[in-house]
Amino acid sequence: MPEIDFDVSGFLSSSGLPNGSLIVEYSVAGLTPVPTGSFVNAINPVGPSKPGAYSETETTRIGSGLFGTGTTFASIGGNSWAGPYTGSNVVPSGITDGYSITLQDVFTLNVDPSTGIGRATISDDGSLTTVPDGGSTMMLLGSALSAVGLMKFRFRKAAVKA
Repeated sequence: MPEIDFDVSGFLSSSGLPNGSLIVEYSVAGLTPVPTGSFVNAINPVGPSKPGAYSETETTRIGSGLFGTGTTFASIGGNSWAGPYTGSNVVPSGITDGYSITLQDVFTLNVDPSTGIGRATISDDGSLTTVPDGGSTMMLLGSALSAVGLMKFRFRKAAVKA
């Protein structure tokens, strides 16, 4: 089961320019076997920047090649000082052995409108893990088999009375 852990650190600066973004992508391909359950992604933006100096969003894509397109999960993130952020998504149907995972982090510098200056030291710890389905599939299968057995018992009992 894939487990991806990454750290990003850097410095963003702008003087007289509109808010700018730094995009960081990490991709791994050739993953096998296809997991069951869910993917859980998390980011924890930390650093010495003042609150609201930058924001961060993370988007996960499951595809078939490095930096490939495919199923895109909902983005997580927000203001750097309000994290950590987490998200959970069911493993998409139709993926096959050899699939890829791409994590895209977008750091957006928030320029102070009164001064036109923006500075931020960014630091992020992100991860993507898989969580098994917790037995819910087996529970549903067991419930269905129990219902079939109960119905068979009722029909047999009704046939004996007749």
